[in-house]
Amino acid sequence: MIVLDMVGPLFERQLSLTDAYVSSTNDIPLAVDINPALVTQSKKSTSDAAFARLSVCRVLRNGIGTSLSETNQQVMINDLTDFCNGVNGKNGPNLHQLQCALTEISHLVASLSDASAGNLERLLPLLKTCLGHADCGVRWEAATVYASLANSIPRELSFYLKDLINTVQLNAESIADLADIAQSKSSVYNSDRGVSARRSRSTSPSPSGKYVTHQYSLHGNALALSMIIHESCNYPSLLTEESVFDLVGISEILILCQFDEKITQSNPGAACTCVRAGYAILSAVDPVNIARSNILNASQNAGLAQPSVSSIVAFLRFSSDLLLNIPGLLSRITLCLESLLERIVPGGSLSKGAETRLDNIKATIFEAFSWLPPGCFPVASETLYRWAIENIQDCTEKEVQTSLLEMLLSQEDTLVDRSSFPRFLSSSEKWTSSDISDCSSLLNLIPVEHREGVMHSPMWRNKGLTQRYSKDALIVGSSFLGLGTSLNSQTSIPPTPLHNVGLGVSWKEPPLPLATSKVRLIDSSIHIFSVTWGLFDGRHQEQAIVMLSELMPASLASSGKFNVGNALLTDTEKKMKTKQDFVMSSNLVAALLAAIQSLPLHEAALSTDSGPPWMHRANEMLHLLLASPYHIVQRGAAECLSALALSTRGIGGGVHGLQQRIVSELEYSADGNLPNGKPRKVAPQILMRTKATALLALSCIQRQSFRISARRKTSESLNSDMDFLIVSPLSLRIRTCLLSKIIKLDSDEEFSFEFIMYSIHSLQIFLSSSRIDTVSAYGGLSKLKNDRVKLLEKVFVSINSLYVVLWQDDGLTEKLNETALLAAFLRLLSSLISEIELLRKMVPDALKTLLTMAITIFQSVGEMDQCLIRECMGLVEVAFDHLKSQDLPSFFLVEVEVLTMKVMKKDDQILIAAQRQRMITTATICMLLLYQKSPLTMQLRKGALFGRILEHVEVIAGKDFLHSNLYRSVVCRRQPEIDRFANLHLSNYFWTSLESAVIHKVETEKILPTIMKLFKLMTLGIIDDPIPTEHGVEYFAEALKILETRSNCCWQLKSKFVALVNKVIINSGPEAIQYNSVIADAINIACASCTATSNNEELCHLQLEGASLLYTVLRLFDRDDLQDDNTESSASLVSCTQIAPAIKHSLVNGLENSDLFAIGCSCLRAFAKIGLINDPGMLRRLTKPLLQPNFVVNTGKREDIARTITIAELWFMASANLLCDTVCKSFLREMENLVNEVSTSSSSLVIKKNMWGPRGRDTQRI
Repeated sequence: MIVLDMVGPLFERQLSLTDAYVSSTNDIPLAVDINPALVTQSKKSTSDAAFARLSVCRVLRNGIGTSLSETNQQVMINDLTDFCNGVNGKNGPNLHQLQCALTEISHLVASLSDASAGNLERLLPLLKTCLGHADCGVRWEAATVYASLANSIPRELSFYLKDLINTVQLNAESIADLADIAQSKSSVYNSDRGVSARRSRSTSPSPSGKYVTHQYSLHGNALALSMIIHESCNYPSLLTEESVFDLVGISEILILCQFDEKITQSNPGAACTCVRAGYAILSAVDPVNIARSNILNASQNAGLAQPSVSSIVAFLRFSSDLLLNIPGLLSRITLCLESLLERIVPGGSLSKGAETRLDNIKATIFEAFSWLPPGCFPVASETLYRWAIENIQDCTEKEVQTSLLEMLLSQEDTLVDRSSFPRFLSSSEKWTSSDISDCSSLLNLIPVEHREGVMHSPMWRNKGLTQRYSKDALIVGSSFLGLGTSLNSQTSIPPTPLHNVGLGVSWKEPPLPLATSKVRLIDSSIHIFSVTWGLFDGRHQEQAIVMLSELMPASLASSGKFNVGNALLTDTEKKMKTKQDFVMSSNLVAALLAAIQSLPLHEAALSTDSGPPWMHRANEMLHLLLASPYHIVQRGAAECLSALALSTRGIGGGVHGLQQRIVSELEYSADGNLPNGKPRKVAPQILMRTKATALLALSCIQRQSFRISARRKTSESLNSDMDFLIVSPLSLRIRTCLLSKIIKLDSDEEFSFEFIMYSIHSLQIFLSSSRIDTVSAYGGLSKLKNDRVKLLEKVFVSINSLYVVLWQDDGLTEKLNETALLAAFLRLLSSLISEIELLRKMVPDALKTLLTMAITIFQSVGEMDQCLIRECMGLVEVAFDHLKSQDLPSFFLVEVEVLTMKVMKKDDQILIAAQRQRMITTATICMLLLYQKSPLTMQLRKGALFGRILEHVEVIAGKDFLHSNLYRSVVCRRQPEIDRFANLHLSNYFWTSLESAVIHKVETEKILPTIMKLFKLMTLGIIDDPIPTEHGVEYFAEALKILETRSNCCWQLKSKFVALVNKVIINSGPEAIQYNSVIADAINIACASCTATSNNEELCHLQLEGASLLYTVLRLFDRDDLQDDNTESSASLVSCTQIAPAIKHSLVNGLENSDLFAIGCSCLRAFAKIGLINDPGMLRRLTKPLLQPNFVVNTGKREDIARTITIAELWFMASANLLCDTVCKSFLREMENLVNEVSTSSSSLVIKKNMWGPRGRDTQRI
């Protein structure tokens, strides 16, 4: 609890300090030592509490929670619960401590999952109390814990859902009763005063204390219900039909409170709380009901407008397909939004009020219009268009930066954002270097202002983020490097055909809103500006470009000219000016890029039209932005120029006049000249920056052209292979320019590290974006193939010369500090390795040279170079993916092992905080690939490798509550949140790779007994007698040396390994019966898993995997095998006394879990089929869960179908004397009461006639 004391009473006292208090009392003990003189001069910040809670939560999560074992995590939940209840202290915790404790509890519940069910008895009373807390933050965190419980143990939480519904209903009724009492008192009071008093519109106000308790509880429980309902999309059994009916009814009653004069007159705040609670529930449980006429209204109150429009956004986000199914719904929603828009614009009835509230209403309206099909709101389009531009300008003046720019840009170029400390410019620059990304995220955090406004747009329900990454979308085909496309390109599937009509604009899914009003407003303004951009003619578009040009920083507009005003600025003013310039340029680029990307490609024939005037204005502005000192602005300008150049690209690949002009001007800029070809007279630093960004823009044109062609090739049924493969004149110009710059890098001319890095990265983009389609090209286009080979040879020779120059002794230390430069070099090597077969035709020893270069960089990796390590791992993945085992030299394999071991060192500083799991997962996958590719001569080393892989799976299995914001009380940039879903992809990739590697090794090296021993150690934590020498005892010993100090696995890992054992046994088939130890170990693992518990609670997921493994083992044997065969494996099966209790446990516990019950029934049938039920008492115990008193055959439920089939098959075996005599007689007597019910049932029982082999019987009577 020492960590929670960081936000304890001393921290509260520090927050409440005032100038007068500090000046009069200088001996107050503070949480930290502060100079009172500084405190008196500073202003109190409302963000201090949020940042302090964030710091405490990070310590609890990354420093304590993730490093604890499963048992200790359960103890930690209990300790935090007792602390929140004030059990161990004189005074209870304050609101900051409560929020931090609840945040960590939600993560612990998500990590424990089924194992957290034992903590519910102590946890739920605390949560119920916190839902009625006076602080909104405490109520929110308590509701988040409920969401974590719904995601982790939905079966347990479903029993407590009714209590939450009843609490909401009781609080609503209490508020209505208080309103009635207040109304009656007011009537009596007014009657005593006379007629004039009765004409008064006001009533006697009721004391707010009578309402406030019910308001708090109503709000907190409504939040909890809303979050639980969102989780039910993954767990449909969480909500029953009765619960849904109750929730819809309660939500409608709460919403209609805005029309109840008794409540609105006695306490308007209570009415607002009721309406907000109603919309919160309805938006989550049933968006369809939002379309009803009594709910779909433009509210006359600013406080109620935001939740009502948020409900419309929720409907459009999750149920847009109903726009086509419900007549008139689209027009009603449009009219409602247009009516509200008229009142919220400047001069409207709702345009005055709290700034934060109005900003959220504006942003929500913009988001609602963005979800509608383009062109369906012609009346409001011009108002939205102009108002969006005004909001962009207004937010920029207030130094509000958009968060959309990083979503609009290709993720492949984030490499250039990585700056070494000597080249870092200011704190306002976006830090994306992996080694300092954790710190950079903290520098850009914004306190949360309105979480409820965005709660119905959770990131985890975004299909584009949770979908499986395709190989083509990955950078260089590597899962370690992530997606290469822009983030918004993953989520642009139109929800209805109306969204894809194409009225001058291509529909893009609106971005997920952030819980801060200003950033949310500028993001939605930029998006609605792009949505309405293509609906107007060129004159309106040019006017918009002129208005946006006012955002151009003066330092870029007058680049190269001496400015007296800038020279006279103080250091503080220069820092403020730098931040202002960064905000202005990033917002300008984001608006231009979003607008241009929304335009559909011009599908006309070849033309030489130079484009409308607005394109030329935008081109001039973007060329100025190429010289920006900020990498993300440079990337935005480059991407925007590429989109502008290809915005009028024809089907035949023709180059229009505007495209020719843009490419020519970029070539001039890459040579260090002005766009018109005249010499550029600027500072050397600005000159190098402009040249570098111009090269990136040229490569972006090639990349975008390649993606457009690939998209057309896959979407069109016509034969477009020739159009896809032709090397266009544009591509030849870009290639010539890039190669000329790479060749000059090894000359005596001085080049900055930034320019070298941009040149290498641009060339790599060109290589990746000009690949040959091997399927269609290698058949007859030999000329194209030869041209590709020559290109690869030129690139290889160029980078070989550049490698010699970079690794000279002169300035080597400084070069090794340039992480981005080395990372770009590695990525270019990865691209060449992926096409090594072509390159070998001209340079036979190219592979050895490329791997030698890579190893040199491997050896230079420092402890903090996380981004460089990821690039190294990406190169290893590409090499293992494209090269055969015999092609990999031993020196390369040794260096890969050294690199992975460096990452896996527990005491290495690289494993800090949030980066640890991703780095460990990446290194473990690399070691797994190394394990697969290592030759048989490395048998002992391979055993050690496999041991290290199993040693670190605990880190890979660890998880947080991903369905809630990582930072909770603050808003971070989008990238850290999205990286969390990339970690899920890596984790799935690891388990898939481990499965394939184990199955392959078992098939090729015959080490099944060894693998089973290791898996038994991981799941049961025990070691039996050593396996025979011929089955790899040395291999087992090397792995055991590493795993002998390993602590017990969490149940999730056990579940993974049991599933893996199951797949290995299935793949091995009858071969597994040859090994007695394999069958014995598999039965022990299966039976132990079938009865697994934690903290006296059933682990259903682990039990399900164990039952599946037991079923697989039982199916390996036949009745004749056990009677006639005397093998040791058969004897082990017959003599095992754990099988029957395991099956019974699955059946009994499966009464509340249909999946577990079904697989338990399958195990029972297999167990009986092979003749192992030889005792009437055993059969009676096993069939007792099946023969329920109220058993009904024809319910159609899965568990009842499985029950019926099992009883029918057992009945058939007893009737056919397939069981022993005493068992048959006993079972048939018990079945007498069910004969008529089963025989007359309307259920359709399909039983194969030949399922019993030669003993098949006519099963028609069953």
